[in-house]
Amino acid sequence: MRRNIIFSIGLGLAFGVIGFSCSRSSDSSTETSRKLYIATGLCYSGTGFTAPTDPDAVGQLVSRLDLGSRQYEVIHDYANLSDEDEDTYANGITDGGDGYLYVAVENPSSPGNRRIDKILKASFGARSVWQVNTPELGASVLRGISRASDLGFLVGSVSATGATVERYDATPTNKDVAFNVSWGSNNLGSCATNNTRITDLIALPRAVAGDEIGKFIYAHAAAGQMDIGVISKSGSNLAANCLANAPGGAALTEAATADASLNETLSANATPTSIVYIPSTTAGQGKLLVAYASSTANGTGAASLNNALVMYDFTENTTAGESATLTNGTVLYNNISYFFGVTAMAYDSASGNLYVASSNSLNPAPVGYNIEKFAIDLTTPGATRVTDSDNSSFEESNSFTNCVTSMFVGD
Repeated sequence: MRRNIIFSIGLGLAFGVIGFSCSRSSDSSTETSRKLYIATGLCYSGTGFTAPTDPDAVGQLVSRLDLGSRQYEVIHDYANLSDEDEDTYANGITDGGDGYLYVAVENPSSPGNRRIDKILKASFGARSVWQVNTPELGASVLRGISRASDLGFLVGSVSATGATVERYDATPTNKDVAFNVSWGSNNLGSCATNNTRITDLIALPRAVAGDEIGKFIYAHAAAGQMDIGVISKSGSNLAANCLANAPGGAALTEAATADASLNETLSANATPTSIVYIPSTTAGQGKLLVAYASSTANGTGAASLNNALVMYDFTENTTAGESATLTNGTVLYNNISYFFGVTAMAYDSASGNLYVASSNSLNPAPVGYNIEKFAIDLTTPGATRVTDSDNSSFEESNSFTNCVTSMFVGD
């Protein structure tokens, strides 16, 4: 059963003075110590959706939801004008594994405020700037951030001239793949022309002992280029640096948890908006979960799968020399009532649950986002929707999930 908001006063006062909290009854008592970290801002729901343009209208929070008590806490309010410039928001968050989360800070009206923040994982946690605005960060809209093996970060971005992935080492120093060439901007081989919009990225751990950094996986969105790509530990500057590519429009197999009446070939509009990597206990193997999204419903006709949770097998070599594959694309879930216009996903390795920010309306201009919960079976495989105690979504649309740009599960 839902419980009412514990207290509700003007949001500006609530966030600025004592925070804003609401709770719901828990069906997840074993997850009490785990938190779902959520960022809101100008989120991207895939092809056909009318993207919001005003951060003030969709929220600019970094918050966390205790998965046991179902209490929200504000970590940082980027709408607080006493601390931030107007229109600042988090367009990517990641767990640093060091007690802090790191934020790709975006500001569409003031690019000079783009940066990487470091925030203590606590209610209104102390914030510092990990990397100030640089020519690399300031030139493009930041989208996505992932911590690399060298304790630096990869940051995705997009501009009028194309998409890039910037790399910073732990010092932090920008690392180019070649002189004045960003780490992930010169995609060639089967990744060629994947340089329009990076929607998400994952820095993989080192595959070989002694390597400075691991490979990375990106999701890309453009007409005819709805691709997932794997890039070398050396960055992207040669055709050989594109190690694998899962193109849009592919025919997929189907898990028993998917609706068998629907077509299982990705449509031209099926946009990969979010990716999650789950490593196996076997070195060099893992599963990649991909959210494909658009404003078009799924259909039974040819190539009409527009919204779905898809799993790929990922393999890479663990000796000198590089290789990687993305194979066995399988639709785990395709019911658009609960998986539609997805903007972000987060996987809890402790419970095997996946949390998904899904549009709660078929309207091309989204009006809110629910958080859906799925139990993931990596072996069979499958995805089963887990409802709240009253059979509703795990979290229905609220001020903390208004337009979710990024999520992760951590302590």
